Amino acid sequence: MEAITNNLGDPSWWFTGTFFTVLGLLLAKFSHHIPEFLKSLLKGLIIRRKLKIKNTRFNQSLVNYQIAKTNSYFLIFIIICCLYSTWLVSGSFLSIAKATPWLAVALSSPIYIAETLWLIQDGYTKELAKSRGKIA
Repeated sequence: MEAITNNLGDPSWWFTGTFFTVLGLLLAKFSHHIPEFLKSLLKGLIIRRKLKIKNTRFNQSLVNYQIAKTNSYFLIFIIICCLYSTWLVSGSFLSIAKATPWLAVALSSPIYIAETLWLIQDGYTKELAKSRGKIA
């Protein structure tokens, strides 16, 4: 009972209770509009990508450029993976990972960034090549 009376007199307890209650109510109110927003955003991205493919597929030089760009991203990804593998085998990266795991995750982020760029470009190039095949 004494803990309850102490909590009622503590402003931080009141802030915690009211803040998360208000935050929950606001999230519930805005969550109905989030799917509509995401759907329209995704639809816009898809339309923009298809239009870009449609405009690019008639120019064989641009198609070849996109293929070369995809291969370049793949080579960058492989080089980064090899460098990090060497760093891991040498023991320096392993000691950093044991000391501070979050720093290791931050230091290894170029691998994930390069892979994401390569996969996005690869998907685009595959769609472009498929669309180019429909013309000929």
